[in-house]
Amino acid sequence: MRKFFVFLLAVFCFFMLTDQALAKKSVKKRVEFVSEALIMQAAKELGAFDHKLVLAVVRIESGTNRFAYNGKDKDGRGTYGLMQLKVATARYMGFQGSYQDLYDWRTNLKFGIRYLNYQFRRYGSVPSALAAYNAGSVIICKGKKKRCQAGTFVNQSYVRSVLYHYRRILDQDMNSKQQPLLVASVRK
Repeated sequence: MRKFFVFLLAVFCFFMLTDQALAKKSVKKRVEFVSEALIMQAAKELGAFDHKLVLAVVRIESGTNRFAYNGKDKDGRGTYGLMQLKVATARYMGFQGSYQDLYDWRTNLKFGIRYLNYQFRRYGSVPSALAAYNAGSVIICKGKKKRCQAGTFVNQSYVRSVLYHYRRILDQDMNSKQQPLLVASVRK
């Protein structure tokens, strides 16, 4: 009789585990993109020192998906939303909600911009501010230097990626402003 109950328990556990595994596979990640024009307008309204730089950060951090989540960071806590904020970082900037509130794109931008502005005021240059935004409140230099020179950040690939997107945004802006002048000059 005891063997029969052990067998039933084993079968029950097998089906429960299989059921849970199938349920996990069927869950889809939620994706909802926010338009780049809305991001830039909100960045202007929220006091970003450079709204185009904010858009470049958002492109790299989340690809403009407001439900982006990355649970793979060094301390095991996740990052949420457009600007991939940790709850602790957002709290440091005055946030008082739960992690779900960071999926609201305006809230995420508000506290992400505050943090980026804070790093810019603290370090005084865009590359240093980006390195600190990505690595945490302290810039990590290669080697044992106290001050980082451009190109010596541990997360230099992140800084390069954001600056590359920033230049592309500036180039697109320049091309869109120049194009009507070319059309107008052809018509004359």
